[in-house]
Amino acid sequence: MTAARLAARSLQLSALLVSALVLAGCGPVLVWHGRSPDRERAARVVEEDGTQRLIEDETPHAAYDAIGVTHLAWTARGIAYPARSGERWRMVIDGAPGPEFDAIGEVVAHGERVAYAASDAAGWHVVIDGAIGPAFVSLRAASLRFVRDGARSVYIGRNARGERAVLDGTLGPSFAQVGMLSVGAKGSLIAYVGWGAGDEGASV
Repeated sequence: MTAARLAARSLQLSALLVSALVLAGCGPVLVWHGRSPDRERAARVVEEDGTQRLIEDETPHAAYDAIGVTHLAWTARGIAYPARSGERWRMVIDGAPGPEFDAIGEVVAHGERVAYAASDAAGWHVVIDGAIGPAFVSLRAASLRFVRDGARSVYIGRNARGERAVLDGTLGPSFAQVGMLSVGAKGSLIAYVGWGAGDEGASV
């Protein structure tokens, strides 16, 4: 290949590279998309100019530095998701941003009710329908849930005295460990066993 042809080929490759870079920056990039369990609603998260935005049924939400797409939860009216601005996270529920936290953990939704784990300087809290619960050193993974068609809530947290079950926002006694958490068929009965240390004994 002659020098002239090499030069022409180099110019063509440079032009293609510039075109690719221009096209890559000319519009939003799809980060995530999904539909509600009933398939009636759709949402997607797009990234553009260094920010991410959720678009719900073609209605754009506010832009944030990042959106926690692995923790999105559909509600009866819309969608709930963690969003980060700077170093702080907040839950956005049906388009309304909540209080800021250092981190957002597990998120569950049932109908119009939303509960999520969130941490700040005091520790880990469970926030249920906007009400911030007591601080714990840690929360039991996958213990947060709504039962009885969303009428009741339950989770397990650990503090300096041990583990405690929290039923409908009410703290149970402290134990070294809480286990065998079970919910009755209709959700009206929630039972668990606690043993060792703390307040001693067992609770059912």
